[in-house]
Amino acid sequence: MQNLENILVVVTREVDCTLVLEKAQILAAAANANTFVVRVIYDDVVDSGIPRAEDAQRLKTFIMEAEETYLEDLVKNCNAKFQNIELATVWNKRQWEGVKDVAEDIGADLIIKVANLEARSQEVIHTPDDWNLLRNAKCPVMLVKPQAWESVPAIVAAVDILDEAHQEMNTAILEEADSLAKALGGILHIVNAYPLFEPWVGELGAGYNYEKIKDDIESELQESILGIAKAGGIDFSMLQIREGKPSMVIRDVVDECSADLVVMGTVGRSGVAGLVIGNTSEAVLHVVNTDVVTLRTK
Repeated sequence: MQNLENILVVVTREVDCTLVLEKAQILAAAANANTFVVRVIYDDVVDSGIPRAEDAQRLKTFIMEAEETYLEDLVKNCNAKFQNIELATVWNKRQWEGVKDVAEDIGADLIIKVANLEARSQEVIHTPDDWNLLRNAKCPVMLVKPQAWESVPAIVAAVDILDEAHQEMNTAILEEADSLAKALGGILHIVNAYPLFEPWVGELGAGYNYEKIKDDIESELQESILGIAKAGGIDFSMLQIREGKPSMVIRDVVDECSADLVVMGTVGRSGVAGLVIGNTSEAVLHVVNTDVVTLRTK
């Protein structure tokens, strides 16, 4: 997202409209970006409940026109002011697929969608549509929550330097977080969690010193992160390298610096592999009370 030119905003419900448009407006104004608002609709009555094709098409046209008017009214009532904005209503049984197709058609650099929250607990509830979008979108996806951004927002980039398979993703995460921080006039923090080694030190033999192992790991991780940041011209305010479960470490850092955004990676795989590898992203989305931007890797 180093050149944020096209932002795609997904509107699913009336209550979401102001929430996503206000944050899209801030980004669009900062980057002088174009804004596209999409609403994906579908009614299976059209495809399976009407025997005559011409009647089905007539009903579909009626529904589409009504939804287009509804979307126009929603955006107008939000009082968001955009220099360049376009609205679209698309017909697709799978919401994520409709959003993905529009994003590819317009060359979106960022998709903004509300995070579905359970009303009482404020817990993030993810549907198959949510996860399919995160795993299949070719551009970053921002899931927003009700909190407004601070005037000088804090952005946390969560990387995984220990896993060599994530090196390309780590660079992309840092570049994305840096881009957002610069666009919003914010402060960038970096966090890297590594596994708990203490329970296994005894298996390595008495000659191994637990604190020495930690110091060596943290020094190596710091050197790697500093190298990526220097190569990309990325400035940051704080670097936290901590032992522990990634979701809990990220949550603690987010709370400590009162973060407005977390930038992290997810893996575009399906089936069992996708479920397993996506667990960290899913866990973070559940435990942090802030917006989350996810980047997909293959």
